[in-house]
Amino acid sequence: MRLIDADALKKAIPNTHVDIFENCRNCRLLDDEQVKQLIDDTPTIELLKEQGKGKWIDHTFAHGDDIECPFCHKKWSVIDNCTETFDYCPGCGAKLT
Repeated sequence: MRLIDADALKKAIPNTHVDIFENCRNCRLLDDEQVKQLIDDTPTIELLKEQGKGKWIDHTFAHGDDIECPFCHKKWSVIDNCTETFDYCPGCGAKLT
């Protein structure tokens, strides 16, 4: 298994325009092999090599309901995202407790 860049994959998918009468302009249907090739050609996301395991930086007492990843420093709302169940950072993939 490898982590791929979903944004790059979306850009690689051909644009299709269908009007309200379902007339297709610029339609290009992809067969199974073409879809598999698009996925294979999508770049792999490089995770931080030095990240190992870590602990969330808890800002819940000082700054409301946020916790922060010690590796990528993205902040997540505990209330909005149920981050107490996260065992990894959705931003960079670091394993956290």
